[in-house]
Amino acid sequence: MGWINRIKSFFSEAKEEKQRQASLGEFEAWLKEIRLARLSSVNKQLHAYKNRIEEQKSLIVAATEVLRKAELQNPHIPSRALHLMQGNREAYIRITGRLAESMAAPSKYEELEYFIAKWDNGFEEALKSTQRSYFVMQEFFSNESKEIAKQMKGMDSIVNELREFVRKEGFELIISIEKHLESIKAAMHLIAEQDDKIKELHSFTKEEEQKKAFAEKAMAKIKESDRFKKFLGFEEQKADIQSKISVLDNDLRHDFSAIEPSLKRFEHVSTEEVLIRNYLADPAKAVMEDSMLKIIEVLAVMKKAMDEGSVEMKDRKKDKAAEIMQKLNAESLESFRKKKNELLTDSEKIEAESQAYDDMPLVNSELAKQKDAVRKISELQQRTKEVEAEKAKIDLNSHIKKVQELTFELDQTKLMLTI
Repeated sequence: MGWINRIKSFFSEAKEEKQRQASLGEFEAWLKEIRLARLSSVNKQLHAYKNRIEEQKSLIVAATEVLRKAELQNPHIPSRALHLMQGNREAYIRITGRLAESMAAPSKYEELEYFIAKWDNGFEEALKSTQRSYFVMQEFFSNESKEIAKQMKGMDSIVNELREFVRKEGFELIISIEKHLESIKAAMHLIAEQDDKIKELHSFTKEEEQKKAFAEKAMAKIKESDRFKKFLGFEEQKADIQSKISVLDNDLRHDFSAIEPSLKRFEHVSTEEVLIRNYLADPAKAVMEDSMLKIIEVLAVMKKAMDEGSVEMKDRKKDKAAEIMQKLNAESLESFRKKKNELLTDSEKIEAESQAYDDMPLVNSELAKQKDAVRKISELQQRTKEVEAEKAKIDLNSHIKKVQELTFELDQTKLMLTI
């Protein structure tokens, strides 16, 4: 029992030194000792109150017997009034007497709360239900009914004394402190749960960061290899060829754009409507598909129509179109086809050679792992913030503060509760 004595000593000097620190366990042990000590004091006092309660019950019952046996000073009253009197007398005696006899005096604190509550409810109900009977009794048996009321109020005074006595002993404060202690423990449990969640989320985040680092390292290793560098060389050659093809295509598209209005007008009168539509859509593609270069014949017919005026154009645009059509001859278009085919052939050869060095699937795989890790890291960090926000909302400090305030009110001890 040495530790309990130490705790008692720990708090017994509070009035002198005014401030003490205690852990939750130490404080609960001290509060338990305070409760037990005050319970013992209350239980001793209840023995004295028990005699008073039993005596007061006897006074109430005796007063009801006096009223029961009381006789009218004037027996010559109408029978209707007599019935009214007798019915209300019996009701008043029954209600007050039954309440008094039902009140068993408490012998320990655990019975006291029920005793007080039972009296409060019963006394309030009795006042309501006997109000009419009491007023009737005042007309017939004024002194006797007043005596019952007086003794009932006497019992109510004893109950109020008990209530005040218990209040001074601090049991309401102790109960309130205990409730706040439960709230503190519940809050601590929630905080511990949130800390576990945060720790787990940090662990998952670390795992994903390691996966991301591994993927980055693997991707860097691939990119630094001779194989991949050679592959990139092929890719640069392919890009260079594609650039040349784009320049070739754009030059041709530029030339055809100058005769596009004429072609659109001529499309509706030509027998090569589909061919013309293809060239209008994409000249660079159409000329590669037009193996017989039928467009040369179409352009010749269109020029003749322009000269004859069947295809109307302003002189300036007509001259420009004629100049471009002269440029778009069989030789120039065949040259375009030859150059483009050569470039496409070179691109296919380089593509075939580069396949042996293509590690892009591995790069893409590692890149996918990296992106997946980045996404999961972001989600885990967001979830961590949410859990930390939930943890911040847990109300621990207000309960600690309230326990410290109530403890000072209970025992004048300035408590510093350490959690």
